[in-house]
Amino acid sequence: MPRNVLCIPPYPGELGWEIVNYVPYVNGIRRAGSFDLVLASVRNGRERLYPFVSNFMLTNVAEDMNVSGNSGPAGGAHGRALEEYRIRVTKIRNRGNFCRLVKLARVKDRVLLPGRKHVCYKATEKEIGVCHSKYGSRYAVISVRTRRFGRGKNWSIDNFDRLGRRISELGFVPVYVGSGKRIKFSRGISLVGKTTVSDVIPILCGSSFAVGGSTGTLHLASMCKTPHFVWGNKRLIRRYRKDWNPFDTKVRFMHEHNWRPPVKSVVVALKRFIDGAVL
Repeated sequence: MPRNVLCIPPYPGELGWEIVNYVPYVNGIRRAGSFDLVLASVRNGRERLYPFVSNFMLTNVAEDMNVSGNSGPAGGAHGRALEEYRIRVTKIRNRGNFCRLVKLARVKDRVLLPGRKHVCYKATEKEIGVCHSKYGSRYAVISVRTRRFGRGKNWSIDNFDRLGRRISELGFVPVYVGSGKRIKFSRGISLVGKTTVSDVIPILCGSSFAVGGSTGTLHLASMCKTPHFVWGNKRLIRRYRKDWNPFDTKVRFMHEHNWRPPVKSVVVALKRFIDGAVL
C-alpha cells in the first residue's frame, strides 16, 4: 500500500541554527500534514535532535560556517550527501509512495523560518540516573568553545581550567564538553572530543546548570530547559533571552567583557546566577 512520506534533506549549517530554526521548521511541516513515514538525512550523532523521524540516512557533513539560516551550498560533502538523499527518495517513489520533499531557499542568517514547532529535548529517568552515577548529583556542564572559525572568540584552555576549579569549590563537579581534540583538565571530568550532540542531551538534562561562551551547546541547553550562564557579544542578548528561548529557560547573558571576560568576573556573576537558578 502506498505511503505518504516526508523527506528531509541534510542540513550543513551551525548547530544553533539547526536546533532553533531547521528542526522546528521541518517539525512544523510534519505536524501540519499526515505522514506515514518521515525520512531525514542527518549528520551522524545528531539523530536525537529529530525525535519525530522514523527513518534516518546518516551523513558526515562537516559544519559549514557560511550557512547559518537554512540551507547550504550544493558543492562538496554536502552535495554528495544531498545526492545520496535524492537517490534514496527516488527509490521510495518508485515503490509507489508519495514523497513530500522539504525544499529550502537560502535566506539571511538572521531570518527565522515560519511555521516552527520547537522540540523540548528530554532525558529519561534512567539516563539521568546514569549521569548522576558517573558525575554526581550536582554537576555543571562547561561548554569548551574550540571552534576552528571565530577563534578570536574562544577562551583559553587555561581559563576553562580555572573556571572548573572555581566551580568545584562551589560544590559542583565540572563536566567539560566540546568538539575537537581531547583535552585534560585539573578538576572534574573531561568529555571533550568524546561525545556526540545526541550524547550531550541527557548530560545537560541531568546537570545543575551549563556555562560557557556563546555556542551551539548553550542553545541546546535552552532547549533542554537547563539553566545556563553565557557570555559573548551584546547583540546576542535578545537571542538567548527571548528569540531562541521558546521554553523560557533560566539564563544569564554576560556581555560586559564581550567574548573574553576575566575568569574572576565570570565566577562572581555565576555565583549570583546559581543562587537564583539552582535548587
